[in-house]
Amino acid sequence: MEKETKNFKLSFPIVIIISLIIIFSIFVRAQGLSYSGFQGDEVNPMTFLYGMKDGPLSYLIEQKRAPMQYIINLINVSMFGYHNEGQIRIPFLIFGIFALYTIYKLSNKIFDKNVAIFTTLFMAVNGLFIAFSRITQYQSFMYFLIPVAVLLFIKAHESNSQKLYFSSGLLMSVALLAHFDTISVMPFFIAVFLSDLIRGFDLKIIKKNFPTVLKSGLTFLIAFLIPAAIYYVPYFMHPTFSDGTSGYLEGRLLGGGFMPRTQITLKLLKMYIPKFHLYTLFILGSLALVFKSKDLDIIKFFKFKFSKGVVQKVYLLLVFAFVFASEFSMYPVKPRLSTLMVLGTSILISGILIISKKIDWKFAALSTWFLGTYAFYFYIMKDPRTHVYVSILPLFILASYGFWKFLNILKLQSLRYLTLLVLFLSIIYVSSVNWIVFVDKSPEYPWWDKNDVFGNAIYRIKRVRYEKVEGVFGFNQYRAWDQIADLYKKECLIGTYNSNEKDAITYFYLREHQAQGGLWELQTENVDNLIVVPGPHSWVYTGLNGVDDKDFILIKKIYSKYYSDEPISYIYGLRTLYPEGKLLCE
Repeated sequence: MEKETKNFKLSFPIVIIISLIIIFSIFVRAQGLSYSGFQGDEVNPMTFLYGMKDGPLSYLIEQKRAPMQYIINLINVSMFGYHNEGQIRIPFLIFGIFALYTIYKLSNKIFDKNVAIFTTLFMAVNGLFIAFSRITQYQSFMYFLIPVAVLLFIKAHESNSQKLYFSSGLLMSVALLAHFDTISVMPFFIAVFLSDLIRGFDLKIIKKNFPTVLKSGLTFLIAFLIPAAIYYVPYFMHPTFSDGTSGYLEGRLLGGGFMPRTQITLKLLKMYIPKFHLYTLFILGSLALVFKSKDLDIIKFFKFKFSKGVVQKVYLLLVFAFVFASEFSMYPVKPRLSTLMVLGTSILISGILIISKKIDWKFAALSTWFLGTYAFYFYIMKDPRTHVYVSILPLFILASYGFWKFLNILKLQSLRYLTLLVLFLSIIYVSSVNWIVFVDKSPEYPWWDKNDVFGNAIYRIKRVRYEKVEGVFGFNQYRAWDQIADLYKKECLIGTYNSNEKDAITYFYLREHQAQGGLWELQTENVDNLIVVPGPHSWVYTGLNGVDDKDFILIKKIYSKYYSDEPISYIYGLRTLYPEGKLLCE
C-alpha cells in the first residue's frame, strides 16, 4: 500500500510518551495477578483438577467450550503443578502482552509504523483487553494469534505463496480450537479473494484470476478446517453436545430477532472503558472510512457505469447512514430499523470498497472485517457480551488510521500538537481509570462504587437483581475462599453451607457443593453455615445487612489483605453447632 501518511513525523519525545503509557499498561495487566480468586468462567477450564475419569481427550470433548484454554492449563499444571491463580493466569498474560506486538506488525503491514504505533497504544490502554490478559481464558490467546494469521495471509497474497496461505490457515485452525469467534475474521479473507475476482466486473479478469483464487482459497480452507475438524467432528457427535452444549450455543447466538444489542453491550463495556473513549474509537474508525472516499473512482458494473462523483456521494451517504443508525440504535424507537440500516450499509460500504480498483485491497478487507463483526455481534447475535471484542480488534487499526489521517489534514503544526495533547490527556485519563479499576484495592472492584477520577465517577452500580450486568470478569475480587477452605480442612467449620456466590466458584475452592446453590436468595433452611460476600459474581445481595434467621450467629469476619477495616467475607453458623459464637478451633 502507498505510504500516504508522511506529512507529520512523530518526534522522539512523542514516541517516548507513547512507550511509557504502553509500559504502564503492561504493568497494570501484570499487577496483583495472584490476588483475585477465580471468577466467572475462569473455573471452567480448571475443572480437570477434579479429575478426568476417562482421560484428557474425553474430558475435552465433554466441555461446552473449545479445547485450547483447557489444553494450556493442562500443560501448565502438568509441568509445574497447581499453586495459585496467578500461576494459571501467567500464560494468558504473556499472550496479552505479545498481542501488542502482533497487532503492531499487522497494522504496520496494512498502513505504516505511525498508524501501527497508535494501534498499539489503543489496544494497550483498552480496559477490556487488559481484563482479558488477567484471566485464564481464551481471549488473549485469540487476539495474539489472529493478527499473525492475517499478516501471513497478506504476505501470501502479495507473493502468491501457497506455503504462506497454508501457514495462515493452520494458525486460524489453532485459533478456531480456542473459540468459534475465530470465524468472525472470515470477512477479511473473503474480501481479499473477492477483490481479485470482481474488481471492475471484467469477465476476462475474472476468468484469468479464478484458477489462482480457487487454488489459494482451497489451500487456505484445507489448512483452516481439516485440523480443527479432527477435534470438532467427534465433539459435535458426542452426546454432551446435543444434550447441553448445542442449546447453550443456540441460546447465545440465535433468537435475537434483529433487536440491537448496543445498549446492553455498552452498559457492560462501560465497566471497562470510559464511554467517551469507546465513542472516540468508533468516530475515528468512521473517519477512516470517510477519508477513503477521495480514492474512489468510476465503478463499472458490467454494462453500467457510475461516475466518480456519484460513487463518492453514495459512499459518503452510506457511511453517514451507518453512523446515524448506530447512534439511533441506542434509543427505543424502531430498533429493528436501525439493525437493518447497519446491516445494509455495512454490506454496501464493504461492496464499494471491494470492487473499487483504486482502493487498496488491504483497506477494503480490514473495513469489511470490522463492519461484518460489528454488524453481527452488536445487532444479530442474541447475547454477545464481551465477545464484541472481536469487532474492536480491527477497529483499533481502523481508528488509528483515521486519527493519523486527521492529524495530517491539519495544516498548522500547532493544531497537530494540540490534537496530540488532547489525545494524550484522554489516554492518561483512561489509564488512571485502569489503575483504579484493576490495581487499586480501596475498595476492591467489583461491585463497590469506585472513587472519582479527576472529579468524574467511574461507575455507580445498582445492587439489585434486575440491574445485573452479565459477563463481567478480570477485576480485583479477593473473597478469601482459600481461607474458608482452610477453615473447613482444619474443622474450624463443619457441616453444609450456602452462599450468595455462584456454586461453581465456591465448589472450586471448597470441593463441596452448596446445599442450595444457584438461587436468587440466600437460603437459610436445612443448612449449617452461611457465607456472605459483599461483591458476588452471582449478583445476589441478600445477606449483606445480616442474616434475619435467628438460628444463625456471625462467627467470623475475614478482612481485606490490604485494608484491615474492610470485611470481604462474613461467616454465619448455626447456634447449635457453634454455641460459643466462634469457630470451633478458636
